[in-house]
Amino acid sequence: MTLTLMIERKLKRIFKVLKGTYFTISAKGSPWEKSYWDKEFYLEGISDAKTISSKKSEYSARYHYASTEMQIYRYFVNHNAASPASILDYGSGAGHWIDFYRDLGAETAGGIEISEKCVEHLTHKYKETPKTTIWHGKIHEVLETQVTTTFDLINAIGVLFHIVDDNELIQVLKLTYEKLNSDGLFVIGGNFGLWPMNINTQVKFGRILNKRLRSRWWWTRELKKVGFRDITIYRNIGYAFIKDRTPENSILVCRK
Repeated sequence: MTLTLMIERKLKRIFKVLKGTYFTISAKGSPWEKSYWDKEFYLEGISDAKTISSKKSEYSARYHYASTEMQIYRYFVNHNAASPASILDYGSGAGHWIDFYRDLGAETAGGIEISEKCVEHLTHKYKETPKTTIWHGKIHEVLETQVTTTFDLINAIGVLFHIVDDNELIQVLKLTYEKLNSDGLFVIGGNFGLWPMNINTQVKFGRILNKRLRSRWWWTRELKKVGFRDITIYRNIGYAFIKDRTPENSILVCRK
């Protein structure tokens, strides 16, 4: 069963890359608007499962998050990394990663979220939690105008591929570097593949461009340009061992 699943997932990944290449070359879809998440995505409440899909089961969501957490733990152990005292999370959703780093000892936490529904959820969830701030808006806009402090770790799991404009993402990388303390860590979750071009892989309803995957070479080049160093990528193949389809969040960690 495991071998069959792995072959099936591999074939689907190849098809996804080929389809994404077609979307990219043919310029299919227009970049999503900020209102997309509330009008088209978060229609059935806010939870870890709902941040993946309205149809995703609780067990599948837990499996997905656990497989991603394992890669972060792997980095912390292999690099003897200290627990961050302060963290900032991009695309906080239901608050999973804020809770994760809080459990690791973070005393100060911030979250940036584009969905108004998620902001309402997070504001209520953390109203009694000290030193926790939630900002609403696009990442680069919030970093430029509202975030005035720096952090030991900035987390961006399963979110930066939704920034489909390369120039906007590069701006986010530059601002992230500015908002990190010296030796601070930047943790990114996504698909850092070997395909040599950046591809648009998700066109919703035939019109909304929602996801752009970038090669590991693009990430390495652009992060180094900004000033990041010690770039480490851990591939997460957990998706290949579960019958339900889950996101392919490998982990990239770099240091200021």
